Amino acid sequence: MATTTSFTEDLYVLLTRKYNPDYKHLDNHEFVGTMTYGSDPTRPDTSDNSYECNVTEHYIARVEPVSPNIRVSVIKKALEDHFRVGCSCEHDCCGHSFGGVRQIKYLGDGHLYSITCGYARNY
Repeated sequence: MATTTSFTEDLYVLLTRKYNPDYKHLDNHEFVGTMTYGSDPTRPDTSDNSYECNVTEHYIARVEPVSPNIRVSVIKKALEDHFRVGCSCEHDCCGHSFGGVRQIKYLGDGHLYSITCGYARNY
């Protein structure tokens, strides 16, 4: 039987986009709330040597905004920023993952969102 894991993480919207996704923490950002999302699969680990390509992942996330005045569009942008992955290698064909959100649907009901992500390897 598969075990279910849930993650609770802070959610930020990027105010600048000067850096590669590997260094997005260096961009100016604003806290919009916390997000709890669950289960396998987790975001891809870009440090392994797997040859798995073109992975699609689906999450259901509950977002607790820091303020009731935060718009759904801002939360969606923060979700896109959160799931965006890239590498900072200086050469092609490193095998690291890149990609991010393909679709976000606001499900209402207590700030639920359906998130579909797509990732590929740099080969």
